[in-house]
Amino acid sequence: MMKEENLAFPGDELAILEEFIPVSGVYSDENGKLRSTLIGKVVKDIINKNLKVIPFKKKYDFPRLKSVVIGYVNSVKSDIALITILYDGNLKPISAPLAGFLHVSQVDEEGKNISDYVLPGDLVKAKIISSENPFQLSFKHSSLGVILASCSKCGAIMQKLENGKLKCPKCGNIENRKLSSDYINLKDHSG
Repeated sequence: MMKEENLAFPGDELAILEEFIPVSGVYSDENGKLRSTLIGKVVKDIINKNLKVIPFKKKYDFPRLKSVVIGYVNSVKSDIALITILYDGNLKPISAPLAGFLHVSQVDEEGKNISDYVLPGDLVKAKIISSENPFQLSFKHSSLGVILASCSKCGAIMQKLENGKLKCPKCGNIENRKLSSDYINLKDHSG
């Protein structure tokens, strides 16, 4: 079996779809170009027309499509929140922070302003709905959304009220978010 081997980095163009079948560590972009999803050794099986990238270390694997991840909101614009992905859904750290974005249409069909659902500094649980970095994220499930938030006025950790809103235990500020059913209600130990 004849093989050709090289080094690849995420996003590197390796071949075109007409030449090879992507096996693992490889995806086909919208133009039919085969690209690497990880850092590793490219293995082109010329006889069987298979193309794969073997990772140097498992820790460089990207989260998979439809997997749940944990991250924090860096910034918000009118319809998009930029999110740094830090953990997989089991709270296992990802080897290096990854970029993600949440479009308002992936939170609510009404398409309001994204800041009605998340604010910078929020810790969020989201599902990956694209296979490329930056990853597109979704909150379209009751378990997905904000899992920990701080008050936009004083910075204290917000507590979830029975009506689904958040209340600051320090200043009394009430705020809205798209909350996960897994929101972490920390006890107030200040008293």
